[in-house]
Amino acid sequence: MKNGHIHTGKQRFKCYECRRQFVENPDQKVSDSATTQTNRLIIARTPLESRHRP
Repeated sequence: MKNGHIHTGKQRFKCYECRRQFVENPDQKVSDSATTQTNRLIIARTPLESRHRP
């Protein structure tokens, strides 16, 4: 079912069964470097907030 629009103007949908909201064909994806860095922090058990500190 349709459920409004996101800030970029794309149509937002809501699942009838689980009520989860989603956008078909999203343009933004997480970069490989951010994924790699996050995985390293998780393996090292470092809090994810620490990666934003200088």
